[in-house]
Amino acid sequence: MTTISSIFRRTVPVLLTGVAAIAFQGIAVQTAAAHSLTVVATAGCQAGAAVVNYTATSWNQTDITGSNTEIDILFNNVKVDSQPFSLATTPANQFSGQKPAPLGASSVTVEAIAVGAWGDGFMTGQTSMTTIPVPTNCAPPSSSGCTPGFWKNNASKNGGNLWIGFTPAELLSAAGFAVPTTFSDGSTLADATLRSALSFQGGSTLEGASEILLRAAVASILNAGQFGGSASAIITAVNSALASNNRDTILALANVLSASNNLGCPLSNN
Repeated sequence: MTTISSIFRRTVPVLLTGVAAIAFQGIAVQTAAAHSLTVVATAGCQAGAAVVNYTATSWNQTDITGSNTEIDILFNNVKVDSQPFSLATTPANQFSGQKPAPLGASSVTVEAIAVGAWGDGFMTGQTSMTTIPVPTNCAPPSSSGCTPGFWKNNASKNGGNLWIGFTPAELLSAAGFAVPTTFSDGSTLADATLRSALSFQGGSTLEGASEILLRAAVASILNAGQFGGSASAIITAVNSALASNNRDTILALANVLSASNNLGCPLSNN
């Protein structure tokens, strides 16, 4: 009898500990699963350019636990927006936005990432993503495009008389380009004008790739003014590529823009 009683006394605490552990794990799993977010997106045409509309929503829209100080939105792994989940918005803990679609893309993966702190201090890092098709026929394809050399000569010979919406002496930053202030080697493009960008030589460094892209980009926005297209969409795409700090990403966009700039120029500097 003593032996049975002793076994019982030893077994019950172990069983209770196991039950408590299982219950704790269940609560932890439930809590982890609860902290989440969703993103939905659609793409369409606006002002002759493809745009992406997106909405990010918290798992909890009724109290502070579903709030978050920073939710990042990425298009094809490039950050395009950052907003909070806040109870002060309507609807609460939700936000929407619209950004130009990646230039030349037929589809885009839209991703929302919880970067900031949740309202109850729960760990961050939750993600949600969706891939959607992007219209490629928002604007009639142009059959014309003038090279950076043409636009540079126009500025030199004729004072930029064919430039529409921009001026040769305008800084890249004033035109809307998010030019890196300083590269890792200490060099900078912060004081470059649109005219000087047309003379960029490029190179094998990150700055060199940025110069190649910006040279093509300036010609592209000037072509948009003459032959149709969205200069703002071009600038947004360029800024996203520059922000990636990835040479391959930067050069890929430069190649797309360069192809458009070499379609054939019907204009004359004479």
